[in-house]
Amino acid sequence: MKKITATLDRIEGGVGVLLTNPEAQIINIPLKFLPNDIKEGDILCLTINLESEQTLAEKQQAKEILNEILKSEEEK
Repeated sequence: MKKITATLDRIEGGVGVLLTNPEAQIINIPLKFLPNDIKEGDILCLTINLESEQTLAEKQQAKEILNEILKSEEEK
């Protein structure tokens, strides 16, 4: 799990422009993903998690779909 602290610098066209602390990297996030009462200068804590189980499940599903496509091509 990775935690990032960021400050809402400004709002532009429905997007919150965040600046990470202390590196000042820009992160753009649609307002629908931010708290409703957020305002410029507010500090946020962002948490990023890797969803390993979901990644594996989606890879397996993609593999099954590809196998179905290849099988139907062979039958033609």
